Amino acid sequence: MKIALYIKELTLGYLEYNNNYYFTADESNIQVAFKKYPIDMMLFSLNKAQTKEYKYVPQNFLQYLEATAREDLRLKADIKDEDSEFVKLYKLAGLKICPENFGIRQA
Repeated sequence: MKIALYIKELTLGYLEYNNNYYFTADESNIQVAFKKYPIDMMLFSLNKAQTKEYKYVPQNFLQYLEATAREDLRLKADIKDEDSEFVKLYKLAGLKICPENFGIRQA
């Protein structure tokens, strides 16, 4: 399972989980995004190249994890209490949620 992080039409990279979180950056799209959306990209806090390991849910994905407290979203995404943080994110990524800056979707 992978979760794509995007801004507008550009995919910035993919989050995967294997005992830790791994974000694989799409370096060329990130460079384009910094040129096209410089103000929005000021909030981009992940690695800008290659793959980086994170021990916890990386910052740009946290806002979505916080949304799992909303009962309506839990029901729509079929989120269970026993789901891991990554599975919760993946299920939320399957919904059509309007992003503030960065969006997520299943990849």
